[in-house]
Amino acid sequence: MKTSLTVSIGASAMGKTSRDTAMRTALVTGFLTSLWAGLWVGLWAISLISDTAHAAVKKPASISSQENQDRAKGSSPLKLDYACLGLEAGFAVKAPQGFRKSKADAERLGLCMVYVENKTDFHSSQSILYPRLILARGESAAEEADRLASEAARSMSTPQNKVNVRRRPSLRNARGLEFEVREFRAKSGSQQAELVAYHYAKPYTLIYVMSSKSADALSESTFREALQHVAKLNPKQMTVLRQKYAFAKPAF
Repeated sequence: MKTSLTVSIGASAMGKTSRDTAMRTALVTGFLTSLWAGLWVGLWAISLISDTAHAAVKKPASISSQENQDRAKGSSPLKLDYACLGLEAGFAVKAPQGFRKSKADAERLGLCMVYVENKTDFHSSQSILYPRLILARGESAAEEADRLASEAARSMSTPQNKVNVRRRPSLRNARGLEFEVREFRAKSGSQQAELVAYHYAKPYTLIYVMSSKSADALSESTFREALQHVAKLNPKQMTVLRQKYAFAKPAF
């Protein structure tokens, strides 16, 4: 599967010679919807340091305030290490247990963030995860997911290695975000199995991909944990992040 892996947006590199080549090919061929549509010009990754033992920078006040509100509501406090921002919406993301950030790979591939397994790198990790924010074109969550998934499967398939896509039950995380889920499988290639989640939030779609070298390496529990960490940022939080960390405004 290509880069975001098999999903039309996050595609994977199933059927290509190497994970890096596959992901780069996906970006060039339009495997990724944002690219082929020419709409994904402004995907920005923002480095956020949480106020935990691992943090070196204090978290913006607006985010701490949001955590207090979440605690008051009885939901999990907002914990994030990166965010995908558009002009009109943004989403916080965080690495699932057993994975670490790979900012260099994210910047190299033009992705919001890339997570690889601890003590591995991009090429040796059995599974990688990454979120992307693109402009939506569908009129509903299911329509958007079906379109992106079918485009990705067609783009990645070859006469010798057909990529199959299957609809999975939708998921809802603790913060109320709904995700359409599709599963991709290929008989050969550097990435042979992927789970892709699509959160439709017009004018955007957030795509979250877990791409694995084999079906055995694809962990649904890890995938679900990654989705549980996703939180939608409010306009004030987005403004604070841009100002505090001096990031340019995204292009869309």
